[in-house]
Amino acid sequence: EINEIIRHLNNSAPGSDNLSSFFFKDTIDYVASIITHLTNESSRTGQFPDILKEGKIIQLPEISNAINFSELRPITILTVLEKILEEFVYKQLIDYLDEKNSH
Repeated sequence: EINEIIRHLNNSAPGSDNLSSFFFKDTIDYVASIITHLTNESSRTGQFPDILKEGKIIQLPEISNAINFSELRPITILTVLEKILEEFVYKQLIDYLDEKNSH
């Protein structure tokens, strides 16, 4: 499942670790098993690494030529690894809820 998530990653900006989605796609044979282990351990222990709780906040203009802070909106850029883990948890949750609703 991690392999599928990596293959379908959008080519978005890298997060604070500067690792791009291209990196994960190019190294999928190596990183998929490591990420799978990380997600399994995180699920088993209920612990989530602190480094993956960080994001880079940037301001985007809501209008062209924004000059006031009120014309900006903040967004958080997550690391690609965080996006992979988030998608994995999302899919697991949806599968669980679908299973519960079908009974």
